[in-house]
Amino acid sequence: MIFDNKITVDRAKKVLKPGLLILIAALIAMACWFAHYLISLPSPSEKLTVWIATSYVTFDGDTLDTVRQTAQANGITTCNFILRNPDDQYYDAAFSLSGYYSSDIFILPEEQVERYAPTALFLPLENTDGYKYTDKTIGLHLKDDIYVLINYRSTKDEAFLLDVAKFLADSQQEVE
Repeated sequence: MIFDNKITVDRAKKVLKPGLLILIAALIAMACWFAHYLISLPSPSEKLTVWIATSYVTFDGDTLDTVRQTAQANGITTCNFILRNPDDQYYDAAFSLSGYYSSDIFILPEEQVERYAPTALFLPLENTDGYKYTDKTIGLHLKDDIYVLINYRSTKDEAFLLDVAKFLADSQQEVE
C-alpha cells in the first residue's frame, strides 16, 4: 500500500480556506511584531530609573537632559523619572513592587527614608555629608527634608549613580 503524502497547491487549497489563510498570515505578522517589540525593549542594565516620592521637587528640562546625556555616556539608553505621591493609599504597594526592585535612585522625604532605612535598602555613601543612619551616610540632602538616595540593589556602576545623585542634589540647591 502506497500513501501519497505530498503537499500540493491543490491539496492546500482544499484544506485551507482563504479566510483561514488570512488568519494564519495575520497571526504570523502579529507574532513577528511582538517578537520585535520584546527584542527592542531596553534591558534593565540599559535603564536608569529615578523614583520621586514628593511633589515639592521639580527639575527643569536642562537638568533632566543633562541626566539623560550623562546616562547615555555610561551605556544607558532610557531614563525613567517615576513620580509617586507618598500620601496615596497604594503608595506602599507600588514602592514595594516597583520602586524597591527596579529603581536605581530614590528622591524621598525624610519620613520615607526613616521608614525604609532599617531594611538596608539604601547604599551607604563614602565621604559625603547628608542623611545619617547608624553612623553611615545614606542620603544626600536635596532640599528641606528631602533626600537623594541610591538603591543598593541597583546593578549600575556606583560611581555613576553617585555622580547622578550629586548632580540632582546640586541642581536643586542652585534653584533655591
